[in-house]
Order: sequence, then C-alpha cells, then structure tokens
Amino acid sequence: MNAERIRLWAAVVLYGSNASDSPACRYLQTHARQDAGFLLFDNTDCPESNAAWCRENGFTYLGGEGNLGLSVAYNRCLSYLDGLKAQGRILWLDDDSLPEDGLIDRLLREDAPILAPIVLSGRRILSPSRAFGTRMLRFRSERAALTSRSERLTAINAGLCVRLALYRDYRYDERVFLDGLDHRFLRDMRAKGFHPKVIDARLAQRFSGDETPPQTQALRRYRIFLRDYHILYRERPLFWRRLALRRALRLTLSYRSLAFFQAYRAERRRHD
Repeated sequence: MNAERIRLWAAVVLYGSNASDSPACRYLQTHARQDAGFLLFDNTDCPESNAAWCRENGFTYLGGEGNLGLSVAYNRCLSYLDGLKAQGRILWLDDDSLPEDGLIDRLLREDAPILAPIVLSGRRILSPSRAFGTRMLRFRSERAALTSRSERLTAINAGLCVRLALYRDYRYDERVFLDGLDHRFLRDMRAKGFHPKVIDARLAQRFSGDETPPQTQALRRYRIFLRDYHILYRERPLFWRRLALRRALRLTLSYRSLAFFQAYRAERRRHD
C-alpha cells in the first residue's frame, strides 16, 4: 500500500458480526478505490476468519485480542496510521454502519476539518444532535440538521470523518470502554476552535437506545454507561448523577425493575 496516495482512510470497528456479514465491510469492499485505504479493528472472538477475510479483500487487519473496547480500537488505528505517516482523513464506521452510495466522493469534496453525515436509525435522525445539559435533542428534519449553526452541535462517531492532523496531539481515553467518546471528542475539539460540519449525505445505523433488549443485556449496558461517563465527567459529579439518574428512570419505567437504580447506587458508592 502506498500511503502517500491515500486521501481517505475508513476504519471499521468489528464487534457484533463477522467481517463477511458486516454492512460496513461489504460497503467498503464494493467501493474500493486507489485513493482510499480500509482498516478493520477486530473486537470479536473469531479473529482467524476475519483476518483471512481482510487478506482476501485488501483490508488492513488490526486487533484480534478480544473485545478491547472502542477507545483502544480507535487509538490502535490512529497509531497504525501514524506509523505510515498517513495524511488525509479518517472515516469511523461501526460494523453495522451502512453509508449511502457516493459518501466517499462527497467526503473528499469537503474542506472542513470535521464532517458529520446525517445518521438515520430507521426514519429518525440519530446524528447530529444538540447537547443541552444531560439531554441530546435530535433534529426533526434533515433540513434543520443541515442548516443548524448551533454551538451545541454534536455527533456520534459512526460516520464522523476527521482530518488526521487533528489527532496529532489527541487520543481517546482508554479507561473508557464504549460510551461518550464521540461527544467528548467533539467537546474537546470545540475548545480548540473546530466544529463539525453537517453534510448532505446519509448513513444508516442501528442504535441501541431505540431498541428494547432483554433486561440482563440492558442492565449490563447501563453499568458500562455508568463507568464510562463517570470517567468522562469526573470533574462534574453532579452532571454525572443527573445523567445517570435520568437514564435509570427511563430504564426502570421500561423494564419495571429497580435493578437500574440499584446499579446506580452501587456505582456511586464506589466513588463517594
């Protein structure tokens, strides 16, 4: 691979499926081009088949050590690109992300340092959104998202396309396993004067918050959320408590179980 020719790097973090079944991997496989390079970071428990798929399809394979979390996956991809002295942009994708045709062309025509396509969960706009305290307010229409000039604009990492130069002095906090990394990154970038530009392109994405998994799975997910957000907002404990209680209330009403409040109290006791 000639890294000097690559203008866009797309990185897929694989955790919920095999590479051969991943919508993101299949999309990139069918949109190969000389000025784009594809990375796969494997957080699954079947590294042999995924590594073989990458060799057959021109992807660079990373990971394969079990589920190390999103922060480690992102940082390992960035370190690999640092080793290549790569330039251009990086496009982050989850394994179930499905971009529309033409997304890569659209990204390469833009000049803004951070690009955010419209991410749809079903017919609802998942990203971008606006952050107001403990709430993320979704846009009701694509037009509203495209024309927004809000200083509170934020976005999820799936579909986010960032100039690699912004990562020269930035890495994700590896104590955080999963939640909140995207919004914290954009918050940190805003502090440096960089804001996301919403572009007229779309990406379909499954969102766990729009689903109702079994209670044991939801409780496990909530415990990860508690730990991750406590790390990200350790300097704002009251904000963390409001955020955690708000989600605990929603989950309690949904599952009719006090297990979520009990998980919140247990996590709070760990830090009091």
